[in-house]
Amino acid sequence: MSNASITVRLAPHDIKIMDKKIEEGIFTSRSDVIRYSIRHTLSEIDSKEKNLEILAEIAKERKITKEAVRKAIKKAHTDVYREVYGDD
Repeated sequence: MSNASITVRLAPHDIKIMDKKIEEGIFTSRSDVIRYSIRHTLSEIDSKEKNLEILAEIAKERKITKEAVRKAIKKAHTDVYREVYGDD
């Protein structure tokens, strides 16, 4: 199977970071960085989707509503914000 070519436009800052990782020997080329990044991102998305399916089943079994989940998430965000930035 041969590879297809695509054009990707990136910010200069991102290219500098890529080039630094290549110089450090972590990657062999810009294409290598991009291929790795795409594979990693797609794998992360798959993993998150599987976890969401599991959580949805648990919520269904326990009769937890979407509204209850939203409230819990909002409370968690508020708690983390207060922990990091104080009560202001």
